[in-house]
Amino acid sequence: MSSYRECVGRGACALALASVCWPAFAGDTAGAWLLSVGGDLDQEDGYRVDLGATWLPTETTSVTLLAGASDSSADLNKSYSRAASLGLDHSFGPVGLSVDVRWWGDPDLFESTTFASSLYFRSAGWRLALRGELRESDFEPFSFATQIPIRGTLVPISGSAECGLDNSAYGASVSHTGKAWSVLLSGMQYEYSSTDCALTAVNLPPQAGQLPPISREIFRRIANAVLTGGARLLGSQLTRENGFLDYSLWGSLAYRSGMHTYGLDYFHDREEFEGFEADTLIASVTFPTSDRVDLELRLGATDSDLEGTVGFIGLTLFAYLGE
Repeated sequence: MSSYRECVGRGACALALASVCWPAFAGDTAGAWLLSVGGDLDQEDGYRVDLGATWLPTETTSVTLLAGASDSSADLNKSYSRAASLGLDHSFGPVGLSVDVRWWGDPDLFESTTFASSLYFRSAGWRLALRGELRESDFEPFSFATQIPIRGTLVPISGSAECGLDNSAYGASVSHTGKAWSVLLSGMQYEYSSTDCALTAVNLPPQAGQLPPISREIFRRIANAVLTGGARLLGSQLTRENGFLDYSLWGSLAYRSGMHTYGLDYFHDREEFEGFEADTLIASVTFPTSDRVDLELRLGATDSDLEGTVGFIGLTLFAYLGE
């Protein structure tokens, strides 16, 4: 269970089980399972619950299923969402490949599906990973009343819309795990290449002529309510990963002393359409409660341009089932 302990004993594990724990866990006995259950509660009475299971059919292959739900309807964020992901990781000696698909949905905002893949290299405690993603987001139908630029003039327009937004992302991470200290640095850059809206019941002044093609600026104005709701997701640790990001940075530091591991994680995110930024800091401690169960306790806060500072607490229980 050594690699299991090393992985769970890193402060970031409950936050990024799929990307960090698969390769470490893969050194344990084939047929083993790692189960996790946990959640977070913020100071505005929002909460999130997460469940996870990782299975090792062989010593070099792992399959991970994650599911979660968050409710910040009493929060400034006002989001009620569900999420799920399925991932596969296989190690070819020092080189490994992981693929995963993720789904996230809020009935008042949008649903998104992300297809991602990572190629990583490990040697002497170091791990370098390159990651790419493709994401498709479908907005819930909405009504709008705004102004759009037509031939250099702002023209009033109203109607109903069904919109979609596609984006890609690329990034890298590097980490090192020593006898006592572990460090990780990671970054992702997001590119938005396709915006599409089907408009119905459109009211446009006759002198405006025909509606021009849906440019990024027109899309931003028509879908402003949904995009602003998506931007607000950055204001809470419960939902910060699911907004329309411009870029995201992550740094993690962990120190292992005996059977306890102390972690410190920092995230900096910038939203694509509104330009809001958010900083999240999380302190954690992980320790065994039995031979096969570890507990991680978390305390943190997110400070954002839109929501101000929101504190939260959380915990995750990890259970190891295997030889």
